[in-house]
Amino acid sequence: MALLSPIKSSQVITPALRTVGNLATGTNQQVQILMKLNVIESIVPFLRHSTKVIRKEAAWALSNFMAAGEEWIDSVFSLENGQVLDRLFYMIEKDDFEVQQAVILHLF
Repeated sequence: MALLSPIKSSQVITPALRTVGNLATGTNQQVQILMKLNVIESIVPFLRHSTKVIRKEAAWALSNFMAAGEEWIDSVFSLENGQVLDRLFYMIEKDDFEVQQAVILHLF
């Protein structure tokens, strides 16, 4: 995912985020591997992407990590010194209506 940061095309980023989100629905062992690879940290910058589809996919992928268990919820919310939770609340409050709906549906 870190390799995707300079790529601007949603045609590349969107499927990559979808793939990571799908992998996060795997076994606890599979999620642990993703966490060791710092995949979750690579998702966070996409919450600020200029394309709303990418912001929605990033929120969905994070929700799948959190669905894997309580320890993963703590891991997500501790990212960027706790700023991820602030960003998600910002998205609910100020983002495009479709993104607001997606964040609420997927995360809460």
